Amino acid sequence: MNIPPFLQTRLLGPKEDLCPRDVQELVLSYLPLPDLVSLSKVPKIEGEVEEHVRSRVVRLLAKIGVDPEELLGILKKTGSVISGSAALEVVVPGTCRPNDLNLYCPLGKVDETSKLLLRGEAYETIQSPDFAKLSERKRIETFDLNNGVSQIVRFKHKSGVTVTLVESLSYSPLAPIFFFHNTILMNCITGDEVVSFYPYMISSLTGLKNNRSDRPSTHSPDKIKKWESLGFNIIDSCETDHSNHVFWNSTPKHGFCHREYRTTTDVHCARLAFSPVSKPNVVGPVLCWRLGYDVRRESFTTRNSPVVVISTTGWPRDRATKATARSGTIVWHTYTAPLLQDSETVDPCLWKRSFP
Repeated sequence: MNIPPFLQTRLLGPKEDLCPRDVQELVLSYLPLPDLVSLSKVPKIEGEVEEHVRSRVVRLLAKIGVDPEELLGILKKTGSVISGSAALEVVVPGTCRPNDLNLYCPLGKVDETSKLLLRGEAYETIQSPDFAKLSERKRIETFDLNNGVSQIVRFKHKSGVTVTLVESLSYSPLAPIFFFHNTILMNCITGDEVVSFYPYMISSLTGLKNNRSDRPSTHSPDKIKKWESLGFNIIDSCETDHSNHVFWNSTPKHGFCHREYRTTTDVHCARLAFSPVSKPNVVGPVLCWRLGYDVRRESFTTRNSPVVVISTTGWPRDRATKATARSGTIVWHTYTAPLLQDSETVDPCLWKRSFP
């Protein structure tokens, strides 16, 4: 049977029977991002999948109450991204109901992004104490207390939604994302594409804890139960899946290992473009990160906080040393913090010794 050219981009069923457009859209609406990425590799439906992803983003933003095209334009112009629950809902539909927006902009872009948001009458700034400049630090210092955040500005949209704009301490807006308390939230929407950094785990509603020495309450039983009530499973250690961890290697083996270093451009990321005009690019410099994890020994537990560095040709060899830090290529680095026997409290004496 010859199929007319204008129908050859439609989803095809058995014996090339056409799938009705409404049924096609219904099927796509249930699929998580990794499945859409796989489906987009089929030439005849690539355009339809991209169109669906764009409509998924636009519908979500419109439902929250903001102007989708205006906001996507601001993301493109400033290199900012949307993360948090809104990005999670786009990556895996039906998992949450975002009631606000979290935007992340590169270092030095907070003023420009704020002016663009305030250009019309839809947004107004929420004044102090919600306006908070958290710190001004240099790269070579240890940034373990403020999650890669330089400053935070909050806005109120006329729809009643709160929009939080977070300025990264890096020229990449993504640095704070890799300090979220688990991998379920490590997704983002740029002006051109949707990205998930742990896509195959998120497809099965599974996430890894991202332990931090100064935030033991982040993974309290009550907060874990909240995620479990949404259908998610939060894993304490990737050792339940594998024991052959990949450490200082530029080609991660698992993609869901606590100890291996990942990059924002590696094959374990799932990304799908929805912009018909411009070709998507990674926002800011390429980052390399490793999750925080615990090493339990007979008498004590050592907690390794998350690490994020700018990816360079020699980063596996550099191993985030002090020399690398002095050269300015480190964005973020926290050091081992031995814990007391309760595995939640940092031993203050050992903590001091853990710094180089």
